[in-house]
Amino acid sequence: MIEKIKFLKERNKDTHKGDYGHLFIIGGSPGLTGAVCLAGMAALRSGCGLVTIGIPETLNHIIEIKLTEVMSLPLPETEDHFISEKASDKVLKFIKEKIDAVLIGPGISLNTETKNFVKKIMEESTEKLRMQKILILFLVSIFLLGCLETKEKLTEEKVRNYILRDLSEKYPDAEIREIIEISPYEDSFYVKAKIVYNYSTPCPIRFHVYYDYPRKGFVISPPYYVTTAECIVCKDRPCKITSPEEAIIASHRLKGSETVVSYLRSNPGAKPEAKYYREFMRDDKKYNDVWAVKWFSKETNYGIITLISVDGEVLDSWVIVKEEILE
Repeated sequence: MIEKIKFLKERNKDTHKGDYGHLFIIGGSPGLTGAVCLAGMAALRSGCGLVTIGIPETLNHIIEIKLTEVMSLPLPETEDHFISEKASDKVLKFIKEKIDAVLIGPGISLNTETKNFVKKIMEESTEKLRMQKILILFLVSIFLLGCLETKEKLTEEKVRNYILRDLSEKYPDAEIREIIEISPYEDSFYVKAKIVYNYSTPCPIRFHVYYDYPRKGFVISPPYYVTTAECIVCKDRPCKITSPEEAIIASHRLKGSETVVSYLRSNPGAKPEAKYYREFMRDDKKYNDVWAVKWFSKETNYGIITLISVDGEVLDSWVIVKEEILE
């Protein structure tokens, strides 16, 4: 049982919602609309008479569908659907005319324009808005405030840590989560990462995800699939085998892979290992730009190695009588 809070006044029976204040909540960004919705519902539960949420205009329909009592104010946005610096005039006008208290921060992004927007609202809140006795509460991260005040440089090491942490949260069951490209651009970093499922099977699934951090926060572009559950490679010609996952699938799917197919049929528990070689020597013959894929089952005393060109051609296959290591 929650005890009655003594300093809260009893409400008169003959009052309406307009007597209990109007809160304006500013926040939300692609993938992070839940935070601002929860803040709006919590504000009503706590006793606010009126609640309006300011959110990037293309995300406004989410508020309209998800919340019944909360009102919304669509705000000018960037090309990537974050709150734009241009929203400041509209927001300040709305606050001065209709609002008693403001909350800024739930689900807001680290986009550069959004930071400038927050900074402008902060500057105004210490001058004009304070004179009108409007309460401004900034629920923004320490990192965001640090960026506004100190312009602290974001290092590549910090970005790697942030991205890897985010990948582990988004894809906890993946066998491989790895950053394969990272490059600075202006005040942000472009990052390409790979996610792999079922790597130790004949049909591994690999896709790439892309970040623009911190300009777009942890919002990622749609994944690009290198291999899928269809377990098909070289659908189109010319074919290019560019990853271990494609090589593993190619080793038992391409024309000329009958030896591997027969081996896998007899040894369904066999595990693959794939490695790229600029030069590979087999007896006295040299192969250039090839993938070597080894299949081996611990339940038997032999395995198979097959060579595949980067153009998707099975070049050679042979039996190994013990678990050899690809070097």
